[in-house]
Amino acid sequence: MTAQHQMSRHPGLPRGLVAILLYYDGRLSLVHTLRLLVQARSGLAWKMDISQAVSDYITDYTDKLMADGIMNKILGKYRNK
Repeated sequence: MTAQHQMSRHPGLPRGLVAILLYYDGRLSLVHTLRLLVQARSGLAWKMDISQAVSDYITDYTDKLMADGIMNKILGKYRNK
C-alpha cells in the first residue's frame, strides 16, 4: 500500500520495484540509526555534545543490544550471502 502511495515520487517505476526500494531504504535507515547510537555511547576517545543522562541511557540501551547478540545477528546476515 505504501508503494502505491509513493509511486508519484518514482515516476516510471512499477509498484513492485518501488516497494523493494522502500524496503531497502528502511533497512538503511535502521543501520544508520544503529551507527548513530553506537557513536553516541560513552567513550574514552570521543564525546558527543549530549547530556550525560542521555549518553548513559544510550550506553545502557546499546549494552542490552550487544547482550542480546545483535552483532552476531548482523554478521550472520553477511555470512549467509
